[in-house]
Amino acid sequence: EWTLQAVSPHVIVRAGEYSVYSFVKVDGGLVAVDTGWFVNQTEPAFQEVKKTTGLSDVIAIIYTHTHADHTNGTNALLKGVENPSALPVYGPRGWERNLKYESGPMTSMFLRRGLSQMGVFLPIGLDGTINSGLGGPITMGVMQEGLAVNHEITSDKESHTIGGLEFVFLNTPGDLEENMAVYLSQDKVLFIGDILDGTFLPFMSARWEPGRTITGYRDTLNRLLENFPGAEHLVSGHGIVTSGKQEVRQRL
Repeated sequence: EWTLQAVSPHVIVRAGEYSVYSFVKVDGGLVAVDTGWFVNQTEPAFQEVKKTTGLSDVIAIIYTHTHADHTNGTNALLKGVENPSALPVYGPRGWERNLKYESGPMTSMFLRRGLSQMGVFLPIGLDGTINSGLGGPITMGVMQEGLAVNHEITSDKESHTIGGLEFVFLNTPGDLEENMAVYLSQDKVLFIGDILDGTFLPFMSARWEPGRTITGYRDTLNRLLENFPGAEHLVSGHGIVTSGKQEVRQRL
């Protein structure tokens, strides 16, 4: 079942199905961290968050990486936004590479391979997709292209103040080479996209995507431990939220 979880004073997360939706309460509204795969599934998550927080305006969006299950639900957040193209959208260094890779002549093959890998073609329930290992069973929905990144994090590590709170961005590979972790300093919350849950260990890429290496994955985990030793909450792009400083370090 969908659950709405207050992770910290400023962070509220909705988890339970495949994608995790994270929202940060800031001055002037909400910052969305990843927007899910399907507009029709992001919409009820957003409505529930608005009802709970009393905030209705998304003032910025952050993509940890540009896989469709982290960007294609964006339009559900844009109703009532007068000029969506002016909305700040933060993304990792080299964010366009994967979009170009997935929009080439082999798009249909990549999509079918990914859906097969995640068990989408199996029936949901005891006779089919009990659990993909990344979250609940995946129910397909409406996919729409998300907003383009207009604030690319080009340095290895950058800090930006959004709505009065400090967000620290760390470019570091995960399920894609172009992935970044995001740390909300005030609340000690670390968003990691597909660095743990959602990541297929890169002994061989499940979708044969370029850029995944065993050493890169190892180095990523080490960099997270070194850069964010005080993290007290760990929010993945899929699966569970981990809380407690020692518990976070143990997971990493």
